[in-house]
Amino acid sequence: MNEPIDGRVFIHTVDASGSITAVNDEWVEFAIENEAPELLRQSVVGHAIWDFMDGKETRHISRLLIDKVRTSGTAITLPYRCDSPSLKRFMEMDIIPVEGGRVEFRSRILRLEKREPIELLDIEAARSESFITICSWCRRTRTSKGWVEVDEAVRTLGLFSMDALPQITHGMCEDCAALISSKTKN
Repeated sequence: MNEPIDGRVFIHTVDASGSITAVNDEWVEFAIENEAPELLRQSVVGHAIWDFMDGKETRHISRLLIDKVRTSGTAITLPYRCDSPSLKRFMEMDIIPVEGGRVEFRSRILRLEKREPIELLDIEAARSESFITICSWCRRTRTSKGWVEVDEAVRTLGLFSMDALPQITHGMCEDCAALISSKTKN
């Protein structure tokens, strides 16, 4: 486990059916900091975790990870990114088995990098009918040159000059797929 840059750990717990049963106060603080009222306690507890995941690949892989933790009784630790338009957040998550088929997710921020705001990641930005794919785990973006950081994708794809930005769809890059696959194998 890497050392977090602040002492907060963002925790949510799901029951055997996949419903969120609890989130801690730090989770709520993080949702407020990120202007995400849809992730406040009253909006998530009692709802399926899958309702808050973008992309069928992400939901599928998350089910595999949860099943692996439950059946093995062993925690899994994974790196991931949770970016905002002006901040790259390098994070780590522990998925921990709990009695009764419950699973606890514990996330922490390992490193922050500020950047010039990227309008593509702004949920309020005007969107066109076209789509762009972003990896659900590392936040790299698919381009004709492969998976690149979103900042580079904006330049490469000429997104600055568009009247409306493409909609974001989620997938998984080959690097993250290989990492996750290695964690879910028996």
